[in-house]
Amino acid sequence: MADPSDDHRAAFNAYLRENGSRNFTKDTWNLYVEYLRDGVDPAPKAGSNIPANKYSINKRYYWGGSELIYKSGDKITIRQDRIFDTLAFEYARSSYTGRLNFWKEIQQKYHGITMNDTFRFVDDYKKFHLRAATNMSGGRNSADSEGDDAASDERINTSNYVDEPTGPKGRHYPEAYIENLGGSLGRNPPPALEETRRWMGWLRDMRDGDWSKSLEHSRYRDIITGLSTILEAARPANAYVGGGEAPAGLGSASYDSADLLCLTMVEATRELEKSEGPAKPIFIKRDATTMKGLKTIDYYLNFMRDWGAMLKVVAVQDPSRRRDQTSGTTWPVEKVISRFGAVPKPPKQQPPINLLDLDCLETNPTPECFAVEAMNYLPKLRVVGNGIPSEDPTPSWNKVEKWRLLAQGGSGSLTHCDHGGFWTWVKIDEGKKLWLLCQLSEEDWAEFAERGLAFTGGQWSYVWLEPGDVLIMPPGAVHAVFTPENTLCAGGNAWSQKRMGDTMRSIAFETAHPVVTNDEEVVQLSDLLEKTYQRMIVAPLEGYTADFGGEGQMEEFSRYYKVSAQPQPRFAAALTQSRNTSRLAS
Repeated sequence: MADPSDDHRAAFNAYLRENGSRNFTKDTWNLYVEYLRDGVDPAPKAGSNIPANKYSINKRYYWGGSELIYKSGDKITIRQDRIFDTLAFEYARSSYTGRLNFWKEIQQKYHGITMNDTFRFVDDYKKFHLRAATNMSGGRNSADSEGDDAASDERINTSNYVDEPTGPKGRHYPEAYIENLGGSLGRNPPPALEETRRWMGWLRDMRDGDWSKSLEHSRYRDIITGLSTILEAARPANAYVGGGEAPAGLGSASYDSADLLCLTMVEATRELEKSEGPAKPIFIKRDATTMKGLKTIDYYLNFMRDWGAMLKVVAVQDPSRRRDQTSGTTWPVEKVISRFGAVPKPPKQQPPINLLDLDCLETNPTPECFAVEAMNYLPKLRVVGNGIPSEDPTPSWNKVEKWRLLAQGGSGSLTHCDHGGFWTWVKIDEGKKLWLLCQLSEEDWAEFAERGLAFTGGQWSYVWLEPGDVLIMPPGAVHAVFTPENTLCAGGNAWSQKRMGDTMRSIAFETAHPVVTNDEEVVQLSDLLEKTYQRMIVAPLEGYTADFGGEGQMEEFSRYYKVSAQPQPRFAAALTQSRNTSRLAS
């Protein structure tokens, strides 16, 4: 039997030949590179083989060190003989999405690949690969259908298409990886993509299957439906990789266009000292330092058992409750322990629980990068001049600055942002989590403010977290989480003194739209914000404006602090106006 990948490549390359030579054949691409490597001159060089009219390329392209970059959007230029391999890599990476969604991905990253090229590639993939799979199985593969994308494709007028797509800055992928993957498309996708597709299918089957009458209107059904919708539209995160290591399956991106930053602990420390530009999620790959001292689920269950008489009850998120009820409740410690110790029942018989408010036993579990002065602002606010805490170090405070999460496999959290304008860090001890990150347009923010946890719009990307991995999210980061197996992790919250403007903006949004968070309010919040405001008033006089990140962050804090002090219902309207003012100023 012929290899469907070979047939696919041959058919696609025949299509390219039939449609004429592109601007970027190997020869013309090499000429462009020769010119740009030698430097940009306004006039032809003596003896150059490049025609004079080609010297306009210095206005359209630049040499990126290993790739020819198209200036409008900083997209990677793809020559004709590399189109198939590039599409093969991206299609496997996108978990074989529909062709319209796939085109949006290609349009944002590459120059030299048309929409017709993209659609032809997807159609040929289904023709060769899925037909081969059907012949082997003796039946029709359900993936033959176009799904929702087919209807959307018909509304596109391809005659008006110009091959100069716009979008965020392009990403660079290892050339060897692209070329190697192209020949095995459909047979050997990266393990992370394979696992993502498997759980995507599990969520879809759960969503579309029958539900018992007792769970038909449960919160768990809403969670499964929402996560399934989100993951079907999500793609692997595009990461800026510093000296750190990115998880398998992620793409590379420039700093400005990245969904998250993959950094070392030292680089993360420097990043958390910044006060300018948009703050981005940070991923720190597990190493000897982060792997040290990891706890097991059994260890924590034994702690709960040993201290059961003192604990008595534990806060539990029970998604079997109806959607018109709060999911938060309390269970006896022994009931929680028995749930994790027993062989789990199918989720539709016994929805998995999530424990979001557990004590963290370690004295200082925070990542080393959080030791920077700026990230220790919250403890400063709780201390008066003589060094005595301004209020008792209550358990509620301990669970702000450090906590543990324990979740059963199959659980999850819908779209939300963490409360209090906090920076949040999380590290996996045992198990794994699929962390979904969302980027929102102005229209998306308005919809999120209205729908809260039910929001599934926006642009979603994901990253897998495994034992020892650390993820840091800035204030207001919109996210959702799926936990495929029993998982224990540690985490904590902090305020950055240099980014209190970002924090206040997030708090103002949360205050105006309480549906956007799934956390309880910190009762001391208003007092802490008042203290910060008073400190900022005297900061210019006493010479420590830089400690608050400079005038920009201080003005941002003051703007949103004053807005949040207004009585409802004027508050939401004033917040919208302030958000627009802030966006235009930036």
